[in-house]
Amino acid sequence: MTQTFTCRLPDDYFAEVAPARTIAFAEEVPRAHELGLGRGLTAESVVLLGPTGYDNEPRFPDEPARHKLLDLAGDLYLTGIPLRRLDVTARLSGHTDAVRAASLVSACGR
Repeated sequence: MTQTFTCRLPDDYFAEVAPARTIAFAEEVPRAHELGLGRGLTAESVVLLGPTGYDNEPRFPDEPARHKLLDLAGDLYLTGIPLRRLDVTARLSGHTDAVRAASLVSACGR
């Protein structure tokens, strides 16, 4: 499933990005609970992905993409760059890529 989401930070942040929940594969949740992990994993706290799509009601049709932006903005914000100055395009990104980008920004002295 490919998703795209574009917004203006910080203008759209509170209404369009902040409410996006993290993603969990529905089939992995029972095992996580058996292992004592993911105590907060509920249908209300995460977007559950199943073999045919969403297993619970998403807040947005592109909620996973919005959550990825939330993660990315948070990771980059830790460099000290104000959200209003960020202009980021990401494809298949994750925390590792964002932290690497943040370290490059920090090394350049912002």
